[in-house]
Amino acid sequence: MQKPFTINNPCIDPTASIDQAAKIDDGTAFWINVQIKESAIVSKHCSFSKDDYIDRNVSEDVECKIQNSVPIYDGITIKNKVFMGPNSSFTNDKVPRAFNSNWTITKHW
Repeated sequence: MQKPFTINNPCIDPTASIDQAAKIDDGTAFWINVQIKESAIVSKHCSFSKDDYIDRNVSEDVECKIQNSVPIYDGITIKNKVFMGPNSSFTNDKVPRAFNSNWTITKHW
């Protein structure tokens, strides 16, 4: 039986997949199909909506709200009270352009 959601207990939907090695603080909600990978750190009173993906080595600070379908990949830190809208994402592309000045495709490797 699932524990009731209170300020001290996380709310975890049965479809959520949370690795046992992830660190989860009190009062956080994980809704439908949320995936939390090993070594992720989630602080108090956060909310993760449908289809969010939190990779390993991700840190979420206090009172963050992550809306539907947000992937947060390895190494990203989300600070206190951040709101991320539906389908928002981060990139680690240090040259964020698809074309160079000659309008040819730029190699990223």
